[in-house]
Amino acid sequence: MKVTKLFLVVLLFAQSSCVTKALWGDKSYQERVNQLFLGTDGRYVVLVGEKYHYIFADNSGMLKVILPIKQRNALIIRSQDTFLKLTSENEANGELVLYGAASALTPEELQALGSFGVRPNNGNIFVTVNLLGRRYAAKYLNQNFSRLENSQEITVYYRDSNLVKNVGKIAVTPIAVGLDAVLLIGKVALIPFE
Repeated sequence: MKVTKLFLVVLLFAQSSCVTKALWGDKSYQERVNQLFLGTDGRYVVLVGEKYHYIFADNSGMLKVILPIKQRNALIIRSQDTFLKLTSENEANGELVLYGAASALTPEELQALGSFGVRPNNGNIFVTVNLLGRRYAAKYLNQNFSRLENSQEITVYYRDSNLVKNVGKIAVTPIAVGLDAVLLIGKVALIPFE
């Protein structure tokens, strides 16, 4: 009987939110995101912060659906639900949450988002893009290009106490500015998400 009670207490503890904090720690910082870019090929999301850049690849095809919707400014970032988690190797994963009025989307766009399980909720549409990528140092990149109308602050969680201080181990951003002021990752042009 005591073993059963002990098992139930351990199970209850494992289900509490305290365990999540214990696993990821309660260490976090707020990253002010000044720019958000999407790759023209529909595969890249780039968050440009004041100190770091975060580059993510999307192999699900979700960004290809979002790209035309973005060009009409029908979706905006929901920063309170967007978050990142960092490892000590500067790998980042998390969720980018976008939302907007479902009435601003065409039936074809709603159908395309529906194929990813995204459905209108009380007249709004909430799109969650799972992110998997890396964090880079932002130095050597002039940041005078297109900015979000309102900078967004997102929460970045981390475990290692030296992670925030250890900039020397972070690679310099692979984003380049072309001769015509177009931002590039390799051969893929980036367009601002405004």
